[in-house]
Amino acid sequence: TIPSNLGFLTDMDLLYLYNNDFIGKIPTELGRMTRMKVLGLSENSLTGSIPSEFGNLQMLEMIYLSDNKLTGAIPNEFQSLYYRLDGESKILFNNNLQEEDIYDTRQALIDLIGAERLMDKHRSSSYCDWTGVECCRKQIEPIDVCSNNPGGSVVELNWENLSIRGQIPSSIQVLSALKILQLGNNEITGLPLEITALPYLEKFDLSNNRLSSSLPSWNAPFV
Repeated sequence: TIPSNLGFLTDMDLLYLYNNDFIGKIPTELGRMTRMKVLGLSENSLTGSIPSEFGNLQMLEMIYLSDNKLTGAIPNEFQSLYYRLDGESKILFNNNLQEEDIYDTRQALIDLIGAERLMDKHRSSSYCDWTGVECCRKQIEPIDVCSNNPGGSVVELNWENLSIRGQIPSSIQVLSALKILQLGNNEITGLPLEITALPYLEKFDLSNNRLSSSLPSWNAPFV
């Protein structure tokens, strides 16, 4: 296993442990290495999740965790830093991480609001920190809502008065944990059939928009 006492080397800025036979979890103590710029742990047999303590590595420029046996989602505490890195600086493939689910959720939100209206302060942050977005909190929401991704499932979206235009995109179906969707006072003109695939939706506000077509039937079969 990777020794946890490496975390005491707080001045270290580069750590390569590629292509060894390390097993077990990534030590949370590595989150103490706040001067770390490059962290390479690829091609081992590491298991468990990415430590939330990695959110402390604010000087990180590159992280390589590919070809391990890691599971779970990118931790909320690490997402802001993770999205700040460009694609070639964060290599996580050949694991069992839910990275793709997080990307899909983020992209679905961007599809809805439009990239040009995404606030600058949100571009490099976790979507759970975006204005008007409320993510699943396991201690509050029922387990059937939060079980797949407790930290990253969007349960409430309040995007009123944002000049959102056109039809709501079909990618809205990715936000499958939504309970409250408030899009009043925009310029929305239509709804996709896919919106009927949101099983937990309890409150849906589309007042003061420009809807001109009939609403999809929530009883219609969804394909």
